[in-house]
Amino acid sequence: MSRQSCRQILLARGLVIVYHKILVAHFRDEPYVFLPGGHIECGEAAVAALRREFHEELGATALVRKYLGAIEHQFPHENELIHEINHVFHVDIPSLNGDVVPDSLERDLDFAWHPLESIIEIDLRPPPLRELVQRFSEGDCGVWWESTL
Repeated sequence: MSRQSCRQILLARGLVIVYHKILVAHFRDEPYVFLPGGHIECGEAAVAALRREFHEELGATALVRKYLGAIEHQFPHENELIHEINHVFHVDIPSLNGDVVPDSLERDLDFAWHPLESIIEIDLRPPPLRELVQRFSEGDCGVWWESTL
């Protein structure tokens, strides 16, 4: 029996809320959504990675406000198992307006605004984010952690 290879990934994700809407991203060929952000490079601080990713993806300056917590998640992808740790931060982006969908600077990525009141209903990944975003929007500002393992 062959053992599936496993790759570990560190991610920085930003929770952006404007006018009771949350900014989500999605790959054009995938139905699920995720919080904007991306990979933390070796030797890079999580906050620096998040600022870099927002600049690369949106051309925007991200004001990182607060560390919200982490989600450990694992899923199969092609011939390997991906084990990711998502570090989630509350982020303000003064240049964004919740009524205008921001243009993506990356050709395979799109953005959308989604109403906070129906966050539980969308395919936001990793899945624990739905509940944790809802709790934050209701005033729970404590640091949280969740795992899908």
